[in-house]
Amino acid sequence: MRSPPEPSRKRPTRSGRGLAALGRPTPSGRDLAYLALNLISAGDASGGREALRQALRRANTEYVREDLIANAFMRLGDRESAIQWLVKGAASNVGGINFSLEDSLFAPFGPTPHPGHH
Repeated sequence: MRSPPEPSRKRPTRSGRGLAALGRPTPSGRDLAYLALNLISAGDASGGREALRQALRRANTEYVREDLIANAFMRLGDRESAIQWLVKGAASNVGGINFSLEDSLFAPFGPTPHPGHH
């Protein structure tokens, strides 16, 4: 004798709309960027990429700090995208952009020694 089928359960969608439909606030682009950084730092590159992807989508409709996005790209090893977002941040002239070539994360961008100079 077969068991009756289990009632189907709707899974919440991965988009922010699914969370809103459940009455939960949707995370901001800034929150998603910080989540990406935290996941990447904790060793979850896949989760970090997904959070970053969502933060980038949000950046189309709300301001997300360019340095946060650049930092996430840099931690994922995507230097080209990191540079693009740092340049975008510098061009936007928004205060509070937080990065320094002194930061070991950005060391690959630091000054390169010139031949003959030590």
